[in-house]
Amino acid sequence: KSHVFGKVEFDDVEDPEELLRLTKEKLEELSKPLITYECKVIDLKAYGFEHEGVELGDWVGIVDKEFNPPLRLKARVIKIVRDLLEPENNDLVLGNFIPSVVDSWNEQEQYISNFRGKQGVWDRARIIESDGTINAQFLNNLVDELNTRMNAQGGYVYISEDGKGLITYDKPIDQNPTMAIQLLGGAFRIANSKLPNDEWNWRTFGDGNGFTADLINAGKIRAQFVQIGSSTEFEEGYDPSKIRIGGRNLLRGSEFSGALDESYWGQQGNIYTLSIDNTETYDGYNSLKIEGSGAGVTDKAVKIRATRTPAANFDYVLSFYAKASEQTELTALWENGATQNKVSITTDWARYELIVTTGAAPNEYLLMFFDKATTVWIALPKLELGTRASDATPAPEDTAGAINDVAVRLEERTVELQAGIDGITAQVQTIASDIDQLWQNTETYVRQTADEWLLTARQELNDLSQQLTEQYQLDLQATANSLNLSISEISGRIDGLTGELTNIKTYFNFGIDGFRIGRSDSPFSINISNERIDFLDMGSAVAWISGQKMFITSAQVTNNIQVGNHVIERYNDQITLVRWVG
Repeated sequence: KSHVFGKVEFDDVEDPEELLRLTKEKLEELSKPLITYECKVIDLKAYGFEHEGVELGDWVGIVDKEFNPPLRLKARVIKIVRDLLEPENNDLVLGNFIPSVVDSWNEQEQYISNFRGKQGVWDRARIIESDGTINAQFLNNLVDELNTRMNAQGGYVYISEDGKGLITYDKPIDQNPTMAIQLLGGAFRIANSKLPNDEWNWRTFGDGNGFTADLINAGKIRAQFVQIGSSTEFEEGYDPSKIRIGGRNLLRGSEFSGALDESYWGQQGNIYTLSIDNTETYDGYNSLKIEGSGAGVTDKAVKIRATRTPAANFDYVLSFYAKASEQTELTALWENGATQNKVSITTDWARYELIVTTGAAPNEYLLMFFDKATTVWIALPKLELGTRASDATPAPEDTAGAINDVAVRLEERTVELQAGIDGITAQVQTIASDIDQLWQNTETYVRQTADEWLLTARQELNDLSQQLTEQYQLDLQATANSLNLSISEISGRIDGLTGELTNIKTYFNFGIDGFRIGRSDSPFSINISNERIDFLDMGSAVAWISGQKMFITSAQVTNNIQVGNHVIERYNDQITLVRWVG
């Protein structure tokens, strides 16, 4: 015997093969788990890994190791919450389904059909009168009524000998009983009517899996999950459709992280003193400390300005966390409001909500005062349109201000980096100037050295000529030897000069492309022209200076580099930090 966990009907299909195909498709669809994962991720795209970035609608792989073996799924990115200051705090929602309005409509239609199918049961229910009302006051009187009926009708117990358990009737079995309870192994069922074939019409059941009934009367139901159909009726004065949930905070500076903005947080009547307290905090957030010297009224109150003028005759909800030095009563109302509400503040941190309704001609000021001289701390206040408070969030104007602060800090950091780059450029230009001066000095020295050697050679030749003339007659052979000796000395000196020039040309070379420095047999050299300075490796420029800028095709810093008062250093294999060192 198979278990049926659900069913699907294709009323408009008559072909058996088509019906089988649709059934298999529906089974494949239902066999895939509908999942949603919420997780914190590091946005690798923010660190330069473009191929690792994700956007809304992207398909991603999921390995859920909470299951054994791990559950491997494919899901889409259906929501992204980005933290502009700390990218590692980004939130992603991954899932393979998004409930739509159509799904809700289909469920509601199914519930309505189920209720309509039980119309006969409602018609036969004896606790409902012809005018649609219950014949006893709800719950307490209803319990009394049911007890009276139970006591009056009695009960007759019969034990089945054929395995059908124990049955209790309201009358003896031979007097046509109208109600019955059957107890079976681990279950029971109840009926208060019979079918046309005289069998009991069992409509209420109970076992270890739960209870099933057409009608349950209860005062308070505590449940983890409740599904309610669209035909539900609510008691007079309660209509959940009128509950409105806002979301946008109308109070500036609600996190009290900086100086108190007195244009939004002030007082009137001079009995309250307001200040930001960073010692009495809630969940890490500063509080607004309100010190009162006496009991407040509307003209002696804390005066809070909203970011906009509220709508006339509308409900707004004020929520906040608060504590007081002694228990006190807080009153809140719009300055031109229609109503005022009160709440008792205790000496422990707690969350409070008050509904404040505007009048016909409201302004943007909200008043708040206490019934005695006391000190109250308030944290994370939020004022929003509606009747139900949402989670504490800052005003959009505060968020925009934080984004502007980040932009300013980024701009300042850019200026600092640019200043560092300008400093490097100036140093490179100084080095280039020094190299140019070195070249000029070298060229001057070479020219001076060559001129001095040539002058010396000419002088010695003149001296030798005079000696040869004077001693020609005396000793021709000696003169010839002396002449050879002198010529050898001159040749040696000239050869030495040539060697020095060769060494100079080995390291310095003039050409149409400019002045090149470096050994002729080395792959590394520097070439200086009127337009730029090139640092060459195997004849190719790997770095150059031009137009007051330095360009490097590839640079590797093994540990860190300091730019002004900032150090750029390696944190790990994926992250590089920039920090200020003073």
